[in-house]
Amino acid sequence: MRNTLALLFFPLLLTAQRFDPGLREAFIPYRLQDKWGYCGPDKSLRIPVRYEEAGFFRGGYAVVKQEGGRHLIDTAGGRLTGRPYSRIVFREGLGYELWDSAAVAPVYAIVTEGRLQPLGLPPEPLPDSLPAEEAARPLAAPVLNGVYREGGKYGFRSGRAIPDPRTGELQYDWDFLIPPKYDSLLVLGPNQLLALEGGKWGMVGPDDELLLEKEYEHIGWVAFWGSRAYLVKRAGKWGIISRTFQPLMPIQYDTLVLEGQFIIGAAGGRWGTFNSYGQPIIPLQYDSLFYLFPRFKWFAARKGGLWGVIDEKEKPAFPFQYLGIKHFTGDFLIARDSLGWGLVDAKNQWALPAGYDDIGLSVVAGAPQFTAFLLDKGGRKGFYCPEAGKMIPPRYLAFHGFDTNNLARVETEGGPGYVSWDGVEYFED
Repeated sequence: MRNTLALLFFPLLLTAQRFDPGLREAFIPYRLQDKWGYCGPDKSLRIPVRYEEAGFFRGGYAVVKQEGGRHLIDTAGGRLTGRPYSRIVFREGLGYELWDSAAVAPVYAIVTEGRLQPLGLPPEPLPDSLPAEEAARPLAAPVLNGVYREGGKYGFRSGRAIPDPRTGELQYDWDFLIPPKYDSLLVLGPNQLLALEGGKWGMVGPDDELLLEKEYEHIGWVAFWGSRAYLVKRAGKWGIISRTFQPLMPIQYDTLVLEGQFIIGAAGGRWGTFNSYGQPIIPLQYDSLFYLFPRFKWFAARKGGLWGVIDEKEKPAFPFQYLGIKHFTGDFLIARDSLGWGLVDAKNQWALPAGYDDIGLSVVAGAPQFTAFLLDKGGRKGFYCPEAGKMIPPRYLAFHGFDTNNLARVETEGGPGYVSWDGVEYFED
């Protein structure tokens, strides 16, 4: 029954989708054993197989590796580089970036009249930031947002930078509000500092006023509906407190996972969900639960050893009959039964019969509207696109999905290679 469903499924979707699977490369890297050349879409050889590596042509030129070094070649296979380089990278607006193995900076070049013309060394780059205060004034401690470090401890200070009227050099006038006493100190919110002391976190004000006792293993801020709150962990349990340190969710949960407008929580081995105010939505009654579909507010849940899919009101979208659930993408659920992993459609029918060791997501860059999957069986990888009815059986060590040129890079025992949308292999082991 499963095979019949799968065969009937393909032609219906084929007529509904438009996709040109034609190759968009005139020169395709072609591997013969351990050497590379270039061929056309019909596998006719255009540049002899003689390179250790071969990249795609871009603007009429490609980077290859030969005799241990990188070269730039044209479509006739002629070298534009007079000597090998350790690396060659095309940079839009700059030309080709040429690296020697011992160089500290690349040389840039452009192709002019079929020849590679160096442009000289690029100007010295500007520093990402001003020199550190510590380097300018060896006796001063580096400052970041008022937090400073001295003797391995952290404190907090504020001050003014006053330029010397004669030299223009900045002179600092500091107010030391918290002496260097904490193992770590972070600015977490307005007038709130996260302080670590004795392996526990708490919160203090900029004048060292105690705001929250230093007794937490974790404190981190989270945003709920535009307001700030804190996710905390104390004595191995999780909870949420407001920015004024009022309890939003009691510190009693084994796990709290924040997913958009929902909170997934677990206590005593039971899972459920809460809204952003900490109010229960789905009761704590499931063996496991995770947020599956943010757009539809669906959750994968396990109960009685079986997995199903429910919405935020516990209405079932898929019955509790699966041994595992991974993703829902497009109109397909990746699910597992006793035979292995397969794909289930929106009608709870097997669109791809179960029997795979694993199924993951893949890409069709030339048709991003398609849903694509990576198949794994017996340590071999393949590809499946249900909307186009395209199946490449698992026979590769790796499969990297289809690029915009409608070629997919794969790995075999003999090395890497490329496979077309129609399954044509541009390599020979």
